[in-house]
Order: sequence, then structure tokens, then C-alpha cells
Amino acid sequence: MNQFLNRLYEHHNNLYTLILNSFSILTNGTLFNENATTTTTSSFAPNSSSKFPLNFNNFTLSTFLSTQYLKFKEDLFDFIEVIHWREELWLQILIGIFILLFTTIILFRKNITIQGILFFFICIFAYLSEKLNQWCFKNWNLFSKVNYFDKSGFFISIIYAFPLLILAAIILCNLIIQTGKLLVIVKRRQIIVQQRRQNQQNQVEQQQRVK
Repeated sequence: MNQFLNRLYEHHNNLYTLILNSFSILTNGTLFNENATTTTTSSFAPNSSSKFPLNFNNFTLSTFLSTQYLKFKEDLFDFIEVIHWREELWLQILIGIFILLFTTIILFRKNITIQGILFFFICIFAYLSEKLNQWCFKNWNLFSKVNYFDKSGFFISIIYAFPLLILAAIILCNLIIQTGKLLVIVKRRQIIVQQRRQNQQNQVEQQQRVK
């Protein structure tokens, strides 16, 4: 787990430095070096001997992204293999709860009241993930065979908070869709009422003309 976290932080640092370099070159033609106190002026010179990401001729953005994707894919599989999914009962229960919530969201997608209640509680549980991580970090031996939790909260963010945020996003999108449908229905009824009133006025005018 620690090796996975170290590699993940390294990839993030490389990506962050690459973004800084790209922005610096686009603005003033300088390169940012996190190991130096000054910036290095560059016009994509082929004689640059700096390490990545300063040498943009030999290490392009597309190459970097493809390499980082392969590393991320490898780290993801390592992360999945490290966790004892079949031995940890609490993980199975947690996955079952997420499946139940997702099924409830789909079945009651047209009920705005239930969707709003689920969205409210999901946001509360996601907000409490930091305190939950602190408790699990201290009392992991009460329910787990291995201490997966760390002070940074990476594990609980992936296993607990991230699925909750996905469910909240699904509910939010569904609420927007349902609200749009309601607006269409209300507008159609409004048009029908206006047409009826207009027809009634036309009938009254015709009757007055006949008289």
C-alpha cells in the first residue's frame, strides 16, 4: 500500500511540474524547475540536457500521458490485488450498500422526494469521511484483518467517499433531468390554458357580433 501511494504521489508531482512548464512556456518562454531557485529560458532548444519535464523535445506531452496512463493502470491493478476482498466482510457489506443505493436511485428515479432525501444523506456521509477515517485508523483491528487506513485518507477516499460522490452526481443529474421534464409539462399546460382562454374569448366575440 505504501509503495502504491509513493508511486501515485510521484506521478502527481510529474504531472504538476509538466503543467507548470507548459504554462510558463506559453506565457513567457521560461521553464520551471522545482529543484532550482531560478527559471530557465528555453525555446525548445535541442541542446537542452535537463531531465524530464524540462526537455520537451524528447519527452512530449502525449508520450508523458500515455506513460502515466500505463503506470496508473498498473498501480490500479496492484491496489486491487493488495485488498483482501473475499476475506474482509466489512468491504463486502460496504459494496452491497453501494449496490443497494444505486438500485434504489434507479428504481425511484422519478420520485423527486426520495431522490432528495438520498442526496441529502449521501452528502452527509461523504462529509463525515474524514472523521470516519480517523476512527478507522485507530480502531481498524475491531473489524478488519489488515490496516488499510492511513492519515492522508487515501484508502477511504477511494473505497468510501468516491463511490458516494458518484451516487450523488447520478442523483443530481437525475434531478436536473426530472426538473427539465416538469418545466416542459408545466409549459405545455400553460400553452393549453392560454389556447382555451383565447378560444373562449373568440367565442364570446363571435356571440356579441351575432347579437
